[in-house]
Amino acid sequence: MAKFPFEIENSGNSKVAKFRIITAITFWREYSRQFTMAVDRLIGEGYSEVELYLNTPGGSMFDANEIGNQFNRFRGEKRVKLGAMCASAGTIISTYFDKIESSKNTQYMIHNPKMKLEAVRESDFDSSKKLYVNLREDMLDRYEARTNMSREDLSTMLEQTTWMNAKECLEKGFVDSINGEKAALPENYQESLENLGFSVPENVLANWQQDVEPQSQKQMNALAQLLITSFTLQGVTSESDAASIVQALQAQRQDRDTQITRLTAETQVLTNSLAEATTQIETLNASVQANENDRFEQLISNSLISDELKDVLRNKAAQLGYEGVEALLKTMPTQNKRVPLHNGLNQNNGTGGRGMKNSVYGRINAMNAKDK
Repeated sequence: MAKFPFEIENSGNSKVAKFRIITAITFWREYSRQFTMAVDRLIGEGYSEVELYLNTPGGSMFDANEIGNQFNRFRGEKRVKLGAMCASAGTIISTYFDKIESSKNTQYMIHNPKMKLEAVRESDFDSSKKLYVNLREDMLDRYEARTNMSREDLSTMLEQTTWMNAKECLEKGFVDSINGEKAALPENYQESLENLGFSVPENVLANWQQDVEPQSQKQMNALAQLLITSFTLQGVTSESDAASIVQALQAQRQDRDTQITRLTAETQVLTNSLAEATTQIETLNASVQANENDRFEQLISNSLISDELKDVLRNKAAQLGYEGVEALLKTMPTQNKRVPLHNGLNQNNGTGGRGMKNSVYGRINAMNAKDK
């Protein structure tokens, strides 16, 4: 969605509609429908008062008058706050408001109407002249109603393209009050003025420079403090120059890179040590497993049981581990040991007979049941 050259803010239950116009007054043809619909909606919702922030190099007087007409639809008090510049058609918009407040560094400019003559016959000159006179008279009417100045003095100011600071505006009645704030200039103000055929006088630029530079320095100090806090910069303060701040940032980055390099190297050493320890553990585990295999196989070999039973025990050891099977093996006869008759293994005439086999299978089944 395209960004409108104006902003509208509803301020809750106060029923004060808030607008911001911070660009040249040349948008009405393209955005008149959106602007009018917004005013319709706000009035329909019960908004009666209006506040406008106006910061503009000017533009079309036709646009300015119609924007003023839209603001006039609000029945409550209408207040406008002027930014760093209120020039040309912007001053016309301001006259539609009940209260006009300027910023401390506002520059206010009024001038004669400017028109492009388009004539295809002699009567067109008279028509264009009439339009010019009408526009100029309307400007004088509006300024005269707003200020404490005579129509003759106002006419002279229009002829001379007059710039005024906030104090002069207050003295002449173009504004009602001055706040202590210093506003920023509208974007592309020089280009907009040049397109309208005007330039900013050097003394006006000088006044702006005095006002804007402290603000810029204040913003720079705030930015410097943010950088110092965020990056824990050493050896600089919020009032240090930009070069010192940049140098401190570079030093901080170099220190960080050095720390990263060191930590990377230490991490690699630890990784290598861990890999070596893992290899040693795996070798040790393999050795232990091999010893356990040899010991178990020795027990199997020494047992006076059939090869079939030996295979069964080997499989069971693979499933359950050696511990339970070794306990069973130790109760069986070996080449060096005979099992007593009461142990249940010699019930069928001999140590390798059917009774032993049945008894072994019985114990294995018991192990299976326990495992489940």
